[in-house]
Amino acid sequence: PISWILDNSDWTTFVSRTLRKRANLISPSSRMKSSAFWNSIAPINFEKLPKPSLISELSGLVIGTTGRFRGKKGIEFLLDACSKLNKEIDVTLLLIGDFVDKEKSYWEQELKNHDLGSRLQITGIKTRQETLAYLPHLDIFAIPSLTDGCPNALLEAMSAGCAIVGSNADAIGEIIEDGVNGLLVNPANAAELAAALRYLADRAELRTELGAAAIMKVETHLAPAIELDNWLSIYQRVFEKFKSVPLSKISLS
Repeated sequence: PISWILDNSDWTTFVSRTLRKRANLISPSSRMKSSAFWNSIAPINFEKLPKPSLISELSGLVIGTTGRFRGKKGIEFLLDACSKLNKEIDVTLLLIGDFVDKEKSYWEQELKNHDLGSRLQITGIKTRQETLAYLPHLDIFAIPSLTDGCPNALLEAMSAGCAIVGSNADAIGEIIEDGVNGLLVNPANAAELAAALRYLADRAELRTELGAAAIMKVETHLAPAIELDNWLSIYQRVFEKFKSVPLSKISLS
């Protein structure tokens, strides 16, 4: 089905260059009728958000991540990395969200295996406003996805000025410039993830610098106006090419 869509669409868009390259392998003909650009995010006023309920229970270095957690999110590697860190420093892992129902039994066993005890806090599913309210209180935002397109969770954390440690996967590895607006590690590598988290643990000033650079990246490269311009450019290109063809015959995906 994916190959058919790529072959038969008049134009295809992707949220990362990596995804576009994969598609081009499946459908070489899509190379000349596709483009890739990142998602955007509207400005967020974090000062107007309510104080999160679990803040008083967080101590030490607070490492957090957000989402509906499932296999592709790489959470087991984050659990492993924080288990290693917990033997050296005072750390709290905050999972803002919850595990998907169909994988609950697997994750319950994973949590038992890592035995972080009170060093692990799971909020359960929250509204977007409640989720965003936690971000300014994190020392480090971790996004260890194995594959993830262009996740809104990353853009939200960057908007909050979080110091990011992310996996070099899809748009995460394109948006984050290692050592500039965050740190990158290889996917599925708990040792690298633990080392990156440990490196930032003792460098509060660097965390602040990375967070400030993340905000700048959001404002200059991930603004809604930029995404809108990208979409307008695509529609203009396609409509110009097929201006003699009825709109009902044009396919975008």
